Amino acid sequence: MRYSVETSAQPQFDLKTLLVTGGCLLGASYGSYLLYEDLNLSGARGQGSPLARIERKESKVRRKLPSSYVWRQVTQEEELFRKDSLQTGPASAATVKFNDGSVLEVGEESLVVIDDIKELSLNFVRGSAIVRNATGDARITAGKDGKAKLEELPVQLLSPANLSTVFVAEAAQKSVTFSWRARTERVNRATVQISRDRAFRGQGVQSLPAKEGVSELSVALKPGRYFWRVATEGAGAPVVRELRISPVTALKPIWPAQARKLVSWGGEVPVSFRWAGGDSQASVAGEHRLELSREPDFKTLVADEAIRPETSVANLRRIPEGTYHWRIRSRYGELELLSAAERFALEKGARIPVELAFPADKGTYELLPKARFSWSTEASDAEYRIEVQDAATQKAVAGFKGRVGSFVWDKPMPGNYRWRVTALMQDQPAGESGWRDFTLYQGKPLALKSPALNQELRYWEHPEPFTFEWSKDSLGEQERNFYQLELSADPGFRSGVISKTLKDTRIGSTELKLAEGSYHWRVRVVDVTGAPLKTSEPGRFAFGRHPPLKAPVRAEVPGSVAEVYNFYELKKNPVIAWATVPEAVGYEVIVYDPAPARATASGARGATRIFLQKTTQETSLELKGLKEGNYAWTVRPIDRLQRKGESLAPRRLRLTYGTVLEAPEALTQEVQ
Repeated sequence: MRYSVETSAQPQFDLKTLLVTGGCLLGASYGSYLLYEDLNLSGARGQGSPLARIERKESKVRRKLPSSYVWRQVTQEEELFRKDSLQTGPASAATVKFNDGSVLEVGEESLVVIDDIKELSLNFVRGSAIVRNATGDARITAGKDGKAKLEELPVQLLSPANLSTVFVAEAAQKSVTFSWRARTERVNRATVQISRDRAFRGQGVQSLPAKEGVSELSVALKPGRYFWRVATEGAGAPVVRELRISPVTALKPIWPAQARKLVSWGGEVPVSFRWAGGDSQASVAGEHRLELSREPDFKTLVADEAIRPETSVANLRRIPEGTYHWRIRSRYGELELLSAAERFALEKGARIPVELAFPADKGTYELLPKARFSWSTEASDAEYRIEVQDAATQKAVAGFKGRVGSFVWDKPMPGNYRWRVTALMQDQPAGESGWRDFTLYQGKPLALKSPALNQELRYWEHPEPFTFEWSKDSLGEQERNFYQLELSADPGFRSGVISKTLKDTRIGSTELKLAEGSYHWRVRVVDVTGAPLKTSEPGRFAFGRHPPLKAPVRAEVPGSVAEVYNFYELKKNPVIAWATVPEAVGYEVIVYDPAPARATASGARGATRIFLQKTTQETSLELKGLKEGNYAWTVRPIDRLQRKGESLAPRRLRLTYGTVLEAPEALTQEVQ
């Protein structure tokens, strides 16, 4: 295997936005060096085959791709590719299984870069790990010189595997067999130590000496988290493994239960099964199947479906009429649990789902001569009954019964209403929607005046106050009605809503104490109960500090041709000139070596060489003291908050004194 490890320190200079020939910046500056990785290697995202996978993990384990700056949490069985970085946090660990069967057990607070598994060529700077293969175990640690130290271990731990979980029914004890293998015959006195504490401190440490020549030992343990190791005389610090004994219980069927009778109108229909107890971490780790049978002993199964316990519900389709028994079979490793069995009967006459389409729930609409209603359902032979009621009094104001999926209310009146639809089979309710509220208003819709649509309200040091304003409305001017201003980051105004009720048609921003962000806003006319009578179209605006400045739109070196500047012809120093960036108070100019930095003895990339780094208030800079050669340069603006903006895409520049003259040709050998 080959690993490399990254260290961290305060960055001296941020070059994340610069392009470097032949390589890509993998992280920020470390001390006086910048770490680079070659992206042309196999194993970048979308290239090559995976080298390994995450077999087990505990707590905080993160992964970073070689072409990315972003760390994210890994998942069980996640595949790893060449040059992927793997990092563990405090009290965290991971087990990585390579394609050739080798195993890497990464300890806490470690950082490893995945590479070839053909040889043990290591650059391991931080943390520790255990390498396991057919020949035995080896420990990798960081030496004082920052290089990896490889130590062959006299004892190889076999089982239980690191970070493994053993399941036990309820809270019973579990007999766990600990086994190991000695590398040499000289290791003949071993002690199995088991502790709840990773550091094996306190009175709770069990020390169990093994008989001479014996390499396994069984212990009955209660549920919990354990750490274990095999200590031998004169063998140094033993390897510590983690084990979890997790109690599990059978899932509990809830529906259908107690000889429940289900009625269906369509013959073979979906049946919904629900259960409890599937939201624990242990339940999610198991494998669960829903078994359905016509027989109480489940000898013959009508259905055997895999389920996810945390969903607490599963639907089985196309179940014929009849009497059934159902249960859930759960498997946790070698442990199998069966839930209690429940019985139900399925007959024709299932409920018909009805979905309302228009008007939308809590929608507000301008009053027209006719109001249209529409809905949908899967049943094709059902009748429908629509009810429209006054929302306050719940008195019927309109209705309809028929086989179509729409209804037109002729000559409606303004007001607040609610409506629902019931599906009828043989004149009996077979399905029903819930009630939906809507409002019909008379007159023109409310008009928003300010802020303007998509307006950007930006500031530097302190926010400038602004005003929310909208047009007057006859409904809003009535004594019992009010205007309601609503703001939300959600365009549907479903969450994080700021609401203000007032009689005026304007309000200052300082009264709302807005945080920075993008907002949607609207104004409604509401009555004393808060019921909406009329709603404006939503507006949008952004509020906050000015974003970092953009890079100059133009930049050049006057006098250069095809990125080449000839000192001999121009007889003066080159000058970088760029376009003015509005709101910029200064500019930073960087001239650096475009060649990729060479690798150091430890394998890390060296520092990128900076020839010039200056700040100026002008839009040009004379390059003094540069010798003939190849350079790269960039410019970025600085705003009044001293924030550095976007960098100009790196430009190339070659400084030359022209073509070197050829040697003179000898015309004669005689000296005149």
